[in-house]
Amino acid sequence: MSRMTLFLVAILGWIVLVAPLGAEVNFSKSIIDSTFAPGARPRHVTAADLTGDDGPDLVLAVLDLVGGSDGVFLYRSDGNGMFTEFALDTTVQDPIRIAAGDIDGDADNDIVVGTRLEGLLCYRNESTGNFSRVVIDGDMPTIHTPVLVDFDGDSDNDVVLVVTAGLFWEVNDGSGGFVRDTLDVLTGISDAGLSVRDLDGDLDNDIVLYSWPGLGIEYYLVSYRNDGGTGFVKDTLDVVGEPITDVFTDDLDWDGDNDIITTLAESNSVQWYRNDGDSFARETIGDDFTQAPECASVADIDGDGDRDVIVTGGNHAIGSVAYYENDGAETFTQRIIDDSQGNYQLHASLDADADGDVDLFVPNNFPFELVFYRNDGPVGGTGPPCGMPRVLTWAYPNPFSTRTRIQFDSSHAFHPGGDVRIRIFDTDGRLIRVLTGERQTNRRRSVEWDGRDAGGRPASSGIYLARIDGEGSGEGGLLVLQR
Repeated sequence: MSRMTLFLVAILGWIVLVAPLGAEVNFSKSIIDSTFAPGARPRHVTAADLTGDDGPDLVLAVLDLVGGSDGVFLYRSDGNGMFTEFALDTTVQDPIRIAAGDIDGDADNDIVVGTRLEGLLCYRNESTGNFSRVVIDGDMPTIHTPVLVDFDGDSDNDVVLVVTAGLFWEVNDGSGGFVRDTLDVLTGISDAGLSVRDLDGDLDNDIVLYSWPGLGIEYYLVSYRNDGGTGFVKDTLDVVGEPITDVFTDDLDWDGDNDIITTLAESNSVQWYRNDGDSFARETIGDDFTQAPECASVADIDGDGDRDVIVTGGNHAIGSVAYYENDGAETFTQRIIDDSQGNYQLHASLDADADGDVDLFVPNNFPFELVFYRNDGPVGGTGPPCGMPRVLTWAYPNPFSTRTRIQFDSSHAFHPGGDVRIRIFDTDGRLIRVLTGERQTNRRRSVEWDGRDAGGRPASSGIYLARIDGEGSGEGGLLVLQR
């Protein structure tokens, strides 16, 4: 028995000898919204608590290249998987991608939108879901991907973005004002995307970028390693002969460093680059995606304690929503969630109904709709499979880089209205932090961890174990901190 397993048994009180393989998961499909104007394409959805009730709300970018019915829409969650739509902005021109997080230090989440025609926009959350529009940078041409992250380690969120002219960083002054800084000049690209995570274990954020040349036949995957504040070291990781359509970073093999996941348009394949600490080795997750994979993310779909890969995409109404089940040794099996008619776009994955498993939200361009796939547990079962403790899908975000909010239902594991204490341990069994929550009478509760130890020092990237103790009972699971 490994030290990790012994630790889990001792600390979390779970009698576990061997983690069983995951089971194929059932999903039930429902339509959140299908009222989009003809030609108005739901493009990108993201999730965050935008109304101050600790429930994950949705923000959707709708792009209409023909009829001018562009918009940014907010869908407020009731905490049980039901949503109410509010039109946030129907005058915005060509929104492409969105991000959500606190940019002005007032402890609520704001919305950042990259557009084709209006530059980089922000919708400041004034109070419990009321928003005011602010232009962060109106001179940016065709923003492909904005990423909201604390890039310089000063505890506020900056914006890293790639546009047709280059790679940029909008530096946050601490109150939501921004100053542009150029990271790299790119010429002749027609499409690009990026992901920001710590790649080299030095606790600062690095960048992985893919780009398409305007007329070329080579497509580049490049890293920019942050040297700690004085600059970046650029390195070409791979050059491939077909379009890369997405890049995502996550510790897929749970060895303590972040790997890189990409999707390839022509071979209908999903690749990953295994990070061994000094270099990246390319491996295939699957080459059997239905058609034109568009977006990839990582989550523990089947609750077996390892990281599965979620992929959506399609072309000419032929596409699918799928995940690649990880057997624990990074051998993957494709599981189709939905292969009915559709062009599935940039999805979001989170626990929307507080039942402890990962659900999916997927925009579809054929027909035009926003779809909710509720995770109902394993095929033939009544709940998540038993085994090693899974990632805390009731912590959001998870993995996280600066802070995460641990959510739980007091009627499931705790005496209603009782006090709660959350203890954070590292994998050697050392107590890192104790978090306490006030006595509450509402059923759903949450406690935030800022990724720091008891002395206020930033905890290093890695896997942490959280035990939640209430009146006479407790439960626990895994948190993944990725600086």
